[in-house]
Amino acid sequence: MIAEELINQTIPALKYTDAAEKAIIWMEEFKTNQLPVIDKKVFKGLVTEDIILDGNNLDRQIGDLKLIAEQCYVNEDQHLLDIIRIARECDSELVAIVNRDGEYLGVSRNEDTLKAIASSLAVQGQGGILVLEMRYMDYS
Repeated sequence: MIAEELINQTIPALKYTDAAEKAIIWMEEFKTNQLPVIDKKVFKGLVTEDIILDGNNLDRQIGDLKLIAEQCYVNEDQHLLDIIRIARECDSELVAIVNRDGEYLGVSRNEDTLKAIASSLAVQGQGGILVLEMRYMDYS
């Protein structure tokens, strides 16, 4: 499964010109503590609830805030395990997905990625364990 297949279409991206208050409302509505920020279709990073509330000014624009996880993205054709690796490296619940031109396509939540792993054939299919016994001197 590749990253493009794991894009969560419900999570919107913020723009630099959006108000911090809008971000807080969206975070509450979509039950997340992070949202992606884009500028001219380019992923710029993530904004968190803590970053917004630390400023204690909901009238500020997103562009005035310090973003995190600027490198928290994968290309659309990367494997889902790459999403997990990047999420761990960035300590993020969201990973942005971009195309070959660097344009933002969407995000994948860790929850979505774990559901994809759980529904994969490798996990769902029946399997078995085969035990081979041989003499120690025949083992190589």
